[in-house]
Amino acid sequence: AHGDWLIYLSQDAVPAHNRWLANLTRHLLDPQVAAAFGRQLPPPSAGPIETYFLEQTYPPQGFRYAPTASTADESHSIRRIFFSNVNAVIRHSVWAQCPFPEDLIMSEDQAFARAALAAGYSLVYDPEAGVYHGHRYTLGQLFRRNFDSGYSLRGIAGDGWGAVARMGLHY
Repeated sequence: AHGDWLIYLSQDAVPAHNRWLANLTRHLLDPQVAAAFGRQLPPPSAGPIETYFLEQTYPPQGFRYAPTASTADESHSIRRIFFSNVNAVIRHSVWAQCPFPEDLIMSEDQAFARAALAAGYSLVYDPEAGVYHGHRYTLGQLFRRNFDSGYSLRGIAGDGWGAVARMGLHY
């Protein structure tokens, strides 16, 4: 890619409206922002498990993760480094400084988020940059996907197994 901004949209994600891209990219006008990601809304075909997951993971309120000087594991909690490149824009210069690791099954977006925050940048979640994206996973498929995600996150997120178990039980 040769542009200043890298736009990510998974092949099965569909913008929710014609302002999607403008809403997503407006955050990179602030040079402190490394990347922004948007809300994922359940498509009409999504089942109740996927709908619940998307509603819990992608709330209607936006937020901004600011960099922290702390090296404590809490500063790298999955809740603090959550970022999805299903629907995102990344500043090319920051991605060049903090590229996606190639040795992960998945969660390269969380690894990028942790590195970008550690490099002193902010990340923005904008629910107004929404896309329809979802899958009708069986319970077994959902377990396997979450297992792979958890396995990948073990070296990225600073959460201990107890904290991860509590998040899982809460969900």
